[in-house]
Amino acid sequence: MIFTQHLRKRGVQARYYCTLSSGLRSSSISTRSGINLHVVRSLRNSQSNQLPILCIPGALGTAVTDFLPQLEGLQNCSEIIAFDPRGYGQSRPPERDFPLDYFGRDGADGDDIMRALDYDSYNLIGWSDGAIASMFLASRERARVNRLILVAGNSFFTHEELLFYEKVRYVASSWSPQMRGSLEQIYGVEGLQTMWTRWCDAMQQLWKEKKGNLCTKLLKDIRCPTLIVQGAKDTMTAPSHAEFLAERIPGAKVRIFPEGKHNVHIRYASEFNKIADEFF
Repeated sequence: MIFTQHLRKRGVQARYYCTLSSGLRSSSISTRSGINLHVVRSLRNSQSNQLPILCIPGALGTAVTDFLPQLEGLQNCSEIIAFDPRGYGQSRPPERDFPLDYFGRDGADGDDIMRALDYDSYNLIGWSDGAIASMFLASRERARVNRLILVAGNSFFTHEELLFYEKVRYVASSWSPQMRGSLEQIYGVEGLQTMWTRWCDAMQQLWKEKKGNLCTKLLKDIRCPTLIVQGAKDTMTAPSHAEFLAERIPGAKVRIFPEGKHNVHIRYASEFNKIADEFF
């Protein structure tokens, strides 16, 4: 999701896709399924032996709104690549839909981008929904994903968490102005509600069909070094998910931000970037 206060501090216009800061460049890249995705890239050192980093945003999120501090701040890489998942931001059309396999689809789209850019191996950061997509990707493309950071990720959700999603279903009454402001600039007031309603409906369907199990069976297949980053005060993704993932992803490590909420990589960008640079 988007956090207006963070974007304003960095001087980013609400309609972020009209203007990118110097050093960032955008383009459209086609996936193997024929979908055009909006991609933002930040070149560090193309001659470096360091691997590029792919960043996958969260629900309703985009490259710049969810990963601007990383696009601008990460150093230990040859290039940073982030994208608007299909149906979000500038990756429209098509309009966003939520089939049962949409997390895996987002992960596959990310890998398609890296293939189009001729990268055989890369590091990966996923946040929230993007963390789930990253788990699918890392488990399926073990020869290509070198290292993985999961931020506020979960491989399942409980009925209590489903009830929480329902509590925040109606944007106007349950979201803060800061949370909805920039999203409304991207999708419009009605468009934002429609998009979020579809997401909430998708969670209901995932509960009905899979009892909230998103990718737990795949965790054992993630073989790359993995760092799990979690905010201790996250209300969207319970901190207990971090330990659950660490117990099931071979060799995974956990880093907890004691005051962190759902957007730790944005709220604590400098510290997060330092940790990521050291890990990569």
